[in-house]
Amino acid sequence: MDDPPLHPTQIRAIRHVEQLSRSKTAHAVTMLDEIFRMSNIASDEAETLARSIRKHARVALHFHPDRPLSDGATVAESLLAKGRYTSQWVTGVSNGGVSAWPGGARDEWERRLFGGAFHDPELPSSPHHRPKYGALHLMGHPDGPAPRFGSCYILLKPRVSRRCTFTWLDSHANNLEAVGTSDSFVAILAKLFQESFTRDFALGEHSMRPPKLFERITSLEFTSQDRDPAGAPQPMRNLDHYIEAQIHGDIDLLRDAYALVADPSFQSTPCGDVLERLASTYSLRLLYHSGYSLAVDSVPPDFRGPTMPSIAARIARDGVVDARAIGDAVRDLRRDPAKWADRGSEQEVLQELKLMWHVVVKFEEEPLLSSDSPATRAPRSTAKRISIFLLYGFVALASITALLSVTDMGWNVFREISVNADIKFAATVLNDVKTWPRWDVDLKRCDLDNGATAPAVGVSGTLHMRFNKSFPMSFVEVNLPDRVAYSTPFPGANLIWYWQFPPANRTATTFTAQMGVSATGPLSWAYGLLLKSQSLDAFDKCLPLLKKCIEGEATGNPVPYDPEPDSK
Repeated sequence: MDDPPLHPTQIRAIRHVEQLSRSKTAHAVTMLDEIFRMSNIASDEAETLARSIRKHARVALHFHPDRPLSDGATVAESLLAKGRYTSQWVTGVSNGGVSAWPGGARDEWERRLFGGAFHDPELPSSPHHRPKYGALHLMGHPDGPAPRFGSCYILLKPRVSRRCTFTWLDSHANNLEAVGTSDSFVAILAKLFQESFTRDFALGEHSMRPPKLFERITSLEFTSQDRDPAGAPQPMRNLDHYIEAQIHGDIDLLRDAYALVADPSFQSTPCGDVLERLASTYSLRLLYHSGYSLAVDSVPPDFRGPTMPSIAARIARDGVVDARAIGDAVRDLRRDPAKWADRGSEQEVLQELKLMWHVVVKFEEEPLLSSDSPATRAPRSTAKRISIFLLYGFVALASITALLSVTDMGWNVFREISVNADIKFAATVLNDVKTWPRWDVDLKRCDLDNGATAPAVGVSGTLHMRFNKSFPMSFVEVNLPDRVAYSTPFPGANLIWYWQFPPANRTATTFTAQMGVSATGPLSWAYGLLLKSQSLDAFDKCLPLLKKCIEGEATGNPVPYDPEPDSK
């Protein structure tokens, strides 16, 4: 899909920020050159940094999914229904300060930052033209670049950054010393590397000297998309240090968003169900970071005020405060403010709950989900991802058993879904391996050795996964529109991954799609212990996307696909 057309006020706002940025360029370049010289980085590498950011950096939009809006819907429900991310000027909801009205604090700092672009009486605009706020996901922190603004975040595609403006830290501080756009970012880079050089710190991360920071930014091509937050044992807990992004133009989830990263406290809740539907409806990768939780007796009285321990005790679930507990309290307050009158007015209690979230983010000490928690298995990983961390270690331990094994304990598991389309469109979707990442949530790219894109028996290739691993594969059965299967060999077992469409379940307009995996070999039982349940979880995520792709082809509305989205 093409980028949305920008309103003249939005174009003017971007140009104003770019002019501000360029006016600081000479000083920023001098500062950056000196820091690079002292850090043994070639002076001409500044352009390498800028190019990496232009091509690969993503903006994250933090939000609390369970917060109620004025119409009674939650933020997540509104995103699901509308498919668009809108600003405080439209929703009246903010995870920072609520001041989006003419003459309000937000209005005034936007006037200064954007040179009055939205205030010119000869160039009328609407609240919909005001920018949406996010943060640049430059460091790849699993809980996002600015978790103070929400436990979950939507990760946008890199091309959206081309219509963003940026400020060093929060724009409400009225600091215009370091601003930029994707084409003029050197003033912000200078601030970033100055902090790294003088404090060994950058964007919430300690022990970050300039050479390490340089390497992190120039590796965005490989990490901005594929780093799975579930693989990180701890959130970064960065409250205050971020590069703010102001996104100009509409944010359409189907066109502009790439992934949804959620807090695991919402699993198996109505809000969690909405998040899963949101990801499925708009073809987003659904990921979970490790979560935040804080025991009531660990809440300090001297970080966000002496009332924090008492509000924590009131809202905690089983003695622990997390994102879900705070959201439950907010909704209860909205339903019955009188119930909370002992703590003050509704706005005062809302402020307490917002500050409670800051405490949980800052002082969380243990991940909400531990590695042995059953709740981590389904959302954190799929069959192939789990195998990377556990499979070879398990197989090594089981290898002695394999030497004694003489029985092939094979197995087969699958999931299925009903599709409303002619069966021929299933063949259309499956017959081009280049587009498989549209519906395979773990697959980044499939390269066939013969350079073709259509599956064929005997053709081998490589599966490049989104978690930076690759697997050899070979097609063992191609009989479209009935079945496609490929094998991935492992020590002691052969796994067959397949898609099939049983002829007995077909009509002219409907059919059943099945996605499954089978295993044979002396160690197939061992792989079954690791992979069966995770495979089913993976299929549950992939099949709705496959259905969406097939039905889209049938109706003439194919699901858009960006090959190599991390290179845009």
